[in-house]
Formats: sequence, C-alpha cells, structure tokens
Amino acid sequence: MNPSLETIWQLIQKDYQNKVAYFKKYAKKVDHLIVGDSMVAYYKPTLNIHKQGIAGDTTEGVLNRIDVIHLYQPKKVFVHIGTNDLVFTNDSDEEIVKRIQLIIDQLQDYNVYVILPLPVDPHYFQIKDQPRTNERLYHLKTLILEKITHATLIDMYETFLCKDVLCKDYHSDGLHLNKKGYDLYETLIKKHL
Repeated sequence: MNPSLETIWQLIQKDYQNKVAYFKKYAKKVDHLIVGDSMVAYYKPTLNIHKQGIAGDTTEGVLNRIDVIHLYQPKKVFVHIGTNDLVFTNDSDEEIVKRIQLIIDQLQDYNVYVILPLPVDPHYFQIKDQPRTNERLYHLKTLILEKITHATLIDMYETFLCKDVLCKDYHSDGLHLNKKGYDLYETLIKKHL
C-alpha cells in the first residue's frame, strides 16, 4: 500500500471504531437497513431506511460488525460493499465475492439485497494509479452476478454509466454520488422496499 493510502487507511480504522460504537449504542428495531461504505455513509435517505455506512469500509469490516446489524433486527438488509477492497487489500475479486457471500450467509434471518458496484470516473481521482478501475469494477460485478446466492442483486452499473465512466451529472468527485445521483440511487432501491 502506498504511503498516502496507508495514512487514509489509519484514519478509516479510527472512524470505523467510533461508528461501530455509535451503531451499537443507538441500536433499535427497524424495517429496512442499508449497510456499506462511503456510498452508504453519504446517502441521505428520504425513504424509511436506516443506514450503517462507514467511509472506507471493506467486506472484512462489514463481516466484523455483523453482530451490530443483528441488533437492529431488520426485515430487509441492503448491502453495498466491496469496492474499497480493491484499494485497501491485495485480495482477488474472487476472494472479495466470497466475503460478500459470507456476509449474506450471516444475514439469512432477513431478506438480503446486494447493490452491485457502480462505475467510477478516474479522471477526477486525487490519488492516481489506484486499482479501482471500471474494468475491475465490471469484473467484480460480473462475478457477483455469477456467484452470489440467497440474495436479491440490484445492478445499477449501466444506469450510472455514460461513455464508459460514471455519468458526470451524478457524481461530485468521480466516485461519490451527488444529490442527483443519490435521487436515482434511491429510486432504484425503492423498488425493493
């Protein structure tokens, strides 16, 4: 991991511990829960959906906080995780998909929905030469479609794609969605509530 990514990872780990403690402290029964990384953390739902997003989180991070998800006893769990694994681990796409399946397997008390990776526009990235490319994201998405079982898969990739990158109308930095992007994101989630 290059030095700038290492520094970011250390900050993420501190934030992770604080957020998990917060989610535990304020646990309550909810109908719908969305769990994931910054895509979930920055989402401001207008729907009846509780969120547990942690910027920079990985599949391993979600696995480590499965017990916190159970505290909420949701009827439906939406999981949006995996793309940070491309940046912060040296794991293969196959290993990442196996961990997504482990997450699903541990949430079988609920209806599980997996939101597949969205495209990015790397021209906006401040950290260059990172492994989060659309080729890799598309491959990860394809593997999820092929391998994942016991969950409903929500594939938004093509909806957010314009000329092989994340549509500029939907993002703020090449990765994270803006209000217009989240409006579309929420419309696609709403179909499953």
